[in-house]
Amino acid sequence: MPKHLRDDYITDKISFSLKTRSKTVATKRAQYFAKQLDDQWFIMGTNKDPIFSRYLATTNPSQRQDALTLVTGGPQVFLTEASMAYRKLKGAKKSKTFHASVERAVNYLVKSQGDKIVTDYTRVDANAFRDNLVGRELAGSSVARILGTIRAILNFTFSEHAISADNPFEKVQFDREIGTHVRATIPNPQIRKIQSLCYEQDDEARWLIGLISDTGLRLAEATNLLRSDLKIEHEIPHLVIR
Repeated sequence: MPKHLRDDYITDKISFSLKTRSKTVATKRAQYFAKQLDDQWFIMGTNKDPIFSRYLATTNPSQRQDALTLVTGGPQVFLTEASMAYRKLKGAKKSKTFHASVERAVNYLVKSQGDKIVTDYTRVDANAFRDNLVGRELAGSSVARILGTIRAILNFTFSEHAISADNPFEKVQFDREIGTHVRATIPNPQIRKIQSLCYEQDDEARWLIGLISDTGLRLAEATNLLRSDLKIEHEIPHLVIR
């Protein structure tokens, strides 16, 4: 505590838990709070600050207790913590792809704008993050997916902690057509030629190509079919996709 400010506080040392066992996370959070405290000392607006006002010397004990309650009872949830809770509750029955996409989106935002308390993110952060993603030359669909993931995490966290706040990642504007192109269809004559060559070769790999060309199945859907899934003798021949 700076000497020239000690008379304004009830302590000469500010200390509180960073609520993590990770040295890396603790370092980031310590830097984050240290900057906040520096700004606070500069403007001395501490009597309205929800994080450090509990340390102020005040002639009104109830005011000091109100500040303490606001700090300890209020939701101080960092993005990384929010994402872990989101994955735990929303991703219990989801695939590895879901968890990987959430982790990737959060890492992008942390590298771009830092690991902040969820209510500290602003529209400026959201727009800067959008620009960062576009600068990575990601396709518009990828940018939309990442922003959507962050938006979902914040909405989930606001709901879980009864936080009344606008989500700054709502309706972020960008060109969704970036990096996209329309795929041309394969002409029917080429498809027929390929199918005839598959028929001549007559082995499992060519059966797979022929099956995909006739049905539009994805590769994984076709390779996982069983003989019993092919209903060739049915009144309307069909496949059973599981």
